Amino acid sequence: MMTNIPVNKIIKSEKNKLAHLAKDIKGESFSFDNLRRKKVLIVNTASECGLTPQYENLQELHDLLGGEDFIILGFPSNDFGAQEPGTETEIQSFCHKNYGVTFKMMSKVSVKGTEISDVYNWLTNKELKVWRF
Repeated sequence: MMTNIPVNKIIKSEKNKLAHLAKDIKGESFSFDNLRRKKVLIVNTASECGLTPQYENLQELHDLLGGEDFIILGFPSNDFGAQEPGTETEIQSFCHKNYGVTFKMMSKVSVKGTEISDVYNWLTNKELKVWRF
């Protein structure tokens, strides 16, 4: 799943209470406030998926466009065919060793079902989004 969200247009409200916090792959807090005025590509990833070579293309995109104005956030998930069974440490090592990933990898999350992460719940639920123009 790839989604380009204009994060700079998000308004915090009770309905949109996701403080836009997530954990990165090292377990450190990451605030979506850091994404204001940037283009953001959010990608669901899995190391044992047939699409795993996407890491190479994502890294190329990051090398070409990444920086102050564009950021890629990779969210590993084990929700589809148990294709991401590893720990965050294993995922990070795999991505760096095999694909030289330097774009921002986030902690492993659930992207569907009852355990869906706050971020993916927000991304997939239009009632939670409040936009200003």
